Amino acid sequence: MPTPSSPKIESTAERLRLRVEFELGIPEDTSCPLFTNLSEDPQQITVDHHDGTCFIEVELSDCPDGEDCTKIRFNQPVDNCSCPAFWKHGSFQRVLDIRVADSVTISETYVPDRETLRELVSDIRETGRTVRIRKLTTVDDGEDIPAFRVFDTSRLTEKEREMLKYAVEAGYYDRDRKVSLTDIAEVFGLTKQTCSERLGVAESKITKDLFQ
Repeated sequence: MPTPSSPKIESTAERLRLRVEFELGIPEDTSCPLFTNLSEDPQQITVDHHDGTCFIEVELSDCPDGEDCTKIRFNQPVDNCSCPAFWKHGSFQRVLDIRVADSVTISETYVPDRETLRELVSDIRETGRTVRIRKLTTVDDGEDIPAFRVFDTSRLTEKEREMLKYAVEAGYYDRDRKVSLTDIAEVFGLTKQTCSERLGVAESKITKDLFQ
């Protein structure tokens, strides 16, 4: 039995950092100029902030060789955007894509652990945005496992994602299992066999991502 003075053995999970790719649904009442002032999807977006203001630069249309794209700059107070949620947790939001007609942004960020990720998602939702995690990549500093492991949650159906999320949060995968397969089946109104099959398919998709 280890004594109180024994050095802590850092688990693999504690060494992991997370790269998260979000799909954010923008509310109809947004004041974000990327959705209120643009009629086409930008090719490139740069977002920075200083003293309570977002500074946004976008490039519109494809650039012919040797010519500049049309560049537009916006200054926007940060109180009606998701940026403060990222900054609160020491993260930087990099905008990968914007679909103006659909009111959707695709962004990536890095967080140190899953608890920070849960808090970040909660804070983003408080801004009125819907949040869907498209990809979750774990980056490990150790040499005993691959440097990158990608979990592409977009491969899961909505029902698979919902059930898997519930199972994790309810403690189904804990060592001292908090709920049974029967419990989960009852929550989703399914037979135990159907529930087992659906979870099995979702687990298979995630496992293949882990070891591919």
